[in-house]
Amino acid sequence: MHNFTTFMVLGAAVTGCVFEGQCGGAEQTSSAGPGAKVTAADDPYVWLEDVTGEKALAWAKAQNALSTRELEASPDFEKIRQRLLSIMDSKERIPYPAKHGAFYYNFWRDEKNARGLFRRTTLEEFKKSNPAWETVLDLDQLAATE
Repeated sequence: MHNFTTFMVLGAAVTGCVFEGQCGGAEQTSSAGPGAKVTAADDPYVWLEDVTGEKALAWAKAQNALSTRELEASPDFEKIRQRLLSIMDSKERIPYPAKHGAFYYNFWRDEKNARGLFRRTTLEEFKKSNPAWETVLDLDQLAATE
């Protein structure tokens, strides 16, 4: 099952702020000039950059709890949650390939390949409604072997 609060923490980690007014509104730079190490005096939220640190993780867990309580309190929460899960778990997805040489590569996950596959196909195959993909690396098989 997907965790909605993951999205909240991602946003907080990117911006360093969660609630309006926490960051002062303006982008902060070090007073020592470009390329200088940012300190707590320059940015009181620099400690959030230590994404594996105990303090940052504890803060993220606390924000997750706040977000979860607020989201779940909405009368529409369960209806929205079920709709989003159906979208995320849909089997009807578009494979977004990247061209490298003569082939189009794609990373694909589904119910049979929980860890995923790196696969490739040709342009001619990709244009078909059901293209034939060649598996380059099966991460589920690799994990089982190792």
